[in-house]
Amino acid sequence: MGIFSGENCTVKSEGAKPTYFSRFVLLALCLFLTVKALEGPVRYALVSADIEWAIYVPTFLLMLVVLLRGLLVMHTWRISRVMLIVTLALLGASGLGMVLIGNPAQVLFGIYVWVPFLFGAALAQEIVPHLRRLYCFFVLLWLVSVAGVFLNYFFDWPWAGFVYKVSGISIEGTRKWSTFGIERLAGFARASFEAAIIIFILSLLLLIYGKNRWTKPAVWLIGGGAIVLTTTKGIMAAYLAVTLLLLVRPWTPAFILRAAPFVVAIVVMAFPLYSWTQDISLILKNEVDCLLLASFEDRLTYTWPAANELVFQHGAGPVGRGVGGIGAAQDRFEKTLYNPADNLFVYLFGIAGYLAVILMLLIAYRVSRFAGGRQGEATFFYLLGMGILIYGLTTNVVESAYMGMFLGIVVRSASYFGTAAVPSRLGVD
Repeated sequence: MGIFSGENCTVKSEGAKPTYFSRFVLLALCLFLTVKALEGPVRYALVSADIEWAIYVPTFLLMLVVLLRGLLVMHTWRISRVMLIVTLALLGASGLGMVLIGNPAQVLFGIYVWVPFLFGAALAQEIVPHLRRLYCFFVLLWLVSVAGVFLNYFFDWPWAGFVYKVSGISIEGTRKWSTFGIERLAGFARASFEAAIIIFILSLLLLIYGKNRWTKPAVWLIGGGAIVLTTTKGIMAAYLAVTLLLLVRPWTPAFILRAAPFVVAIVVMAFPLYSWTQDISLILKNEVDCLLLASFEDRLTYTWPAANELVFQHGAGPVGRGVGGIGAAQDRFEKTLYNPADNLFVYLFGIAGYLAVILMLLIAYRVSRFAGGRQGEATFFYLLGMGILIYGLTTNVVESAYMGMFLGIVVRSASYFGTAAVPSRLGVD
């Protein structure tokens, strides 16, 4: 079955062969990840051919798979506790959005944004056991993504910065921008930060699942170099933190590893919460300070306080604004109130109010369950979960296709690859 067989891969496939449904899930996964990694030229080509609507096909395919999973669950009445909580929370937040925002299209777009996360959470048990079978696919995707960024250093792509309209609404095809005169390279992705996220996740996956002791560190270092060229500081911080964890994890007591996700989650919440009660202004003395901290200061002084005002002045205060009430959906339908959140906690707060505190701690708890595991999967998901939480300090995470999907996989997979997992309960957790 080609990319699903693993026959020509460096890493041999293990475990039972995927079922027909699993193959369909993996096909949808590969199509989605490929389109997102090449979204710059793909979107440009589709717009040029007047079939721009086709860019949404991979996401709608994910939606179809999630609905099929839902039908299977309804048929067997075997549902995971995690998915039950996610489903009820999303339904409640969607209803709240309908009441407070009053624009069904905005709420539906908000749900659309959550599709990669829902796919990852709902289909993790179909994806994770077969990740090794996709090793060649991930190698190819990594090579293309890294090459795109390095080539972008020397060449300007024709799709960089193009804008088009759908139903009178201007849509940013790809983002061309710079920071203090330094161009932020996107490669073949839609934006520089998306390229950084893709390369970070793929580099970590190849590092953990690879077998060759010489190519693994090379992949990690080359991936790090490509991330630097994107100038995505949040991913750079996550990359450095994960590198440190890779070095110290074998000698670090399990209780410290279990506590680390909670510490990061608390820090991610603490900065916005403090900015909501105090006026903060960082002292930036030189160009280096500005390069490293100017965007963070902007979040402290404007983005996060404005998000709090948005929820309390145009929402239901402690219970948020509902799905679509913050982030990308606002950018499409509510531009005058648009707030990107730029923090995972702030994003969840905008949707669900102070319930976001519990959700953040639940995410930290799910990541912590991988801390004592020594399987390749446990190592990968612990390090990735830590990276996602760290990056969540400066971005909303969920609206990134790769990050959102893998966050869903991490949250769900803790049930059967974490230290407290019971393998026989793969279907119900």
